[in-house]
Parts: sequence; structure tokens; C-alpha cells
Amino acid sequence: MSYDLDPISAASSSGAQIHRLSNFMRFGEAISVEAVSGVGVLEIDGALPWGGLPPGVHEIASPSGDAVGIAFAALLIGRRQGPVLWCRSRHTALTVGEPYGPGMLELGLQPERLILVEAAKSADLLWAMEEGARRQGLAAVLGEGIQADLTCSRRLQLAAEAGHTLVMLVSPSASQPASLSAMTRWHVAAAPSMTEAGGPGLPRWKLELMRCRGGGQPRSWIVEWNDAALSLSVVPIFSDRPMAAASA
Repeated sequence: MSYDLDPISAASSSGAQIHRLSNFMRFGEAISVEAVSGVGVLEIDGALPWGGLPPGVHEIASPSGDAVGIAFAALLIGRRQGPVLWCRSRHTALTVGEPYGPGMLELGLQPERLILVEAAKSADLLWAMEEGARRQGLAAVLGEGIQADLTCSRRLQLAAEAGHTLVMLVSPSASQPASLSAMTRWHVAAAPSMTEAGGPGLPRWKLELMRCRGGGQPRSWIVEWNDAALSLSVVPIFSDRPMAAASA
């Protein structure tokens, strides 16, 4: 079976393929398709130059006291195979407590896969993250409540490239500078769910792609998480809207 494309559509399609291929050849070496972690939603993966999240540093911010940032990171990591190095500041551990096992399971991340590291100093945690990112075999390295400056984030990025590792920095919205050397920067916040049978329905989040290296444009979606099916979906009326329109 063949499909005919008009010249403009064909040129546009070829241009998109070349642009995506160039992003798979960043940093002096090819990024394999297998190394890219899909968000699991076509509209969102299609907005990323790599078709998902490549190895490297990805920042996730959320409102202070809101666990949706960690939830988003957990569901992304849950799709990958292997142990997870989870580094947390002692202040975070004392403030929010230990990761909740049943909650992790509902996001597709088995608690027995977690390797928890806690320390009082961000420098110690960043060292542990860098060492973990350099070594292949981990599903991901996750940093929670860790202060990282531009130099530290660049070191993490280089370590992640060397180990082909997915690294996530999760923090309150106001605590991280916008100048981090991250492949992507996200903001996640709770959104009103649809009422079902007189009670709350499936959890919804407002997911914003704030910044993306490689040519991805800022976008905003309302997404819904189904813990029974372990699937994320975009609420149709908000699908793939520019950020200015979505926030209006």
C-alpha cells in the first residue's frame, strides 16, 4: 500500500525527520531510540525533538508542598527497567516523610527497586547523583529537594551522557534557577478532576513544558492518570495548546 503526499507535505515531513535525526546525533554521539523514554502520550512525545526524554538531566518543578512533581517523575521512571537511585535532602525527608510504597505502585514504580540516599548537604547528594549517572544499569537517578547551580547541572549532564542515564531533578517551583543545564524543564500542578458518581474522578495535572533543548516549543496540557491501566492521557479539549492559550 502506498500513500501520495503533495510536495509541500513531503518537504515538511522530510524536514521534520532531518530535524529529529539531528537531535539524535547531539553531543558528538548518537542517541539510540531505545535510550529515549517516552512520556506515553503521543501529543506530548511528539512535541519533544527526540520523541520522548533522552538520557540527560530533566528538571521537574511543582508548587511547594505538592507531590505531583514526584508523581510525574515516578510514572516516567516506572516504565524503565532496573533499580532507581533516589537522592533526597534530609530536610525533604523530615518534611514530607519517606516515599509511600502503595502510592509508588499506583504509578508503576515498585518500591523494591528504590535505592534511597539521604544527606544534609546538597554537595554530597550531587556527588552521589553524578556517580550513579555515570554507571550504566540504573533505570534513572532522581534528585529530590536538591539545590543545583549551573555548574553542578552541567556536571550531571556530562555524567548522564557518559552513562546513558535518565536524571531527574524534582524541586519546588521557586527553588531552582531557570539557568540549569537541563534537556527539558517541566512544571506540574494539580488540576480539578472530573466528578464521578458523586466523588472525585481520576487525578488530573496541568503539565507544562517550559523549556526544551533541540527546538521543542513551550506547551501546556491537562493530563489524566489512570492507576488501574497505568496510563497517562491528555484531556482532549486541552490537547497540545500553546501555553498562552491554555492559561487564558
